[in-house]
Amino acid sequence: GAVRLDVAHVERVDAAHGERLADHRLLALCAAAALINASGTSVPHFQLGLIALGLGWNLAFIGVSVTLARVAPEERAAAQGLNDVLVFSAVALASLLAGVIEHVAGWRALNLGVLPFVAAAMLGLALRPRAVVAA
Repeated sequence: GAVRLDVAHVERVDAAHGERLADHRLLALCAAAALINASGTSVPHFQLGLIALGLGWNLAFIGVSVTLARVAPEERAAAQGLNDVLVFSAVALASLLAGVIEHVAGWRALNLGVLPFVAAAMLGLALRPRAVVAA
């Protein structure tokens, strides 16, 4: 039920405001998770951070799924394969580095270290050319 609701929400936001707003919202949730976690180590900090991160990741996967559904059928398998390689390579690298970074620099630095990546993704979205729709 929740995934269907999220898909409907993402499609509604895309239709009303464009993909960029939906993408910026999910990145904002990921940044919020990092900031919440960096601001403290209490159980509520951790719980709220996990909720924000979970929503951000969930919306990201749904947004990518919606985008992949719009790819031409003959290119869809290649696009899905590239997406899978990029996502799971990034997840594997982040998983391997998270323990090292937390041990060397601490919990706060680990979380704040996410923010430049979120900012770069937001900048990339802002600079991405808009699709031209034929009339």
